[in-house]
Amino acid sequence: MAVKARADPNESLKVTTAKEIEKVVSDYDSNKARCIEFVVGKVLDVATSLSSTQKQALQTNTV
Repeated sequence: MAVKARADPNESLKVTTAKEIEKVVSDYDSNKARCIEFVVGKVLDVATSLSSTQKQALQTNTV
């Protein structure tokens, strides 16, 4: 019980926070490349042409 009373809660929080920050940075580094690949793949997968319905809507100024 005396050990717990003498323990500094701020120091414990600092250590825990540092470990959590280290984990976040590690996760970011390990997932960054896959995330970029995913986003670029989705952007390049977008159709660059309009359907006939979309063209008609633009011609009639309904959009």
